Amino acid sequence: MKYDNIKSGIFRSRPNRFIAEVEIDGHVEKCHVKNTERCKELLIPGVTVYVNHANKPERSTKYDLGPVATTANSHLLVNFAPLCVGISLLAFGQAASIPS
Repeated sequence: MKYDNIKSGIFRSRPNRFIAEVEIDGHVEKCHVKNTERCKELLIPGVTVYVNHANKPERSTKYDLGPVATTANSHLLVNFAPLCVGISLLAFGQAASIPS
């Protein structure tokens, strides 16, 4: 998938597992969440997120949720379910304890 219309925003809430409310350019927009896992360790109100404008008028949401900026000054994608668990462990310095 190609992401060519990316904007930054502020995560506000996640009313259900498919929708995130993100403030973009001063307006709160509903964004599609591809990763239906909880990701509560990453999706904290006020955190910077990046969204991709989906140029498809037939969609009910104009944007897809993409990377989340972390306190480690890096960006993490939230598009795949197994990634959330690994990211959460990395964010809290516990990755070394993950069995292979």
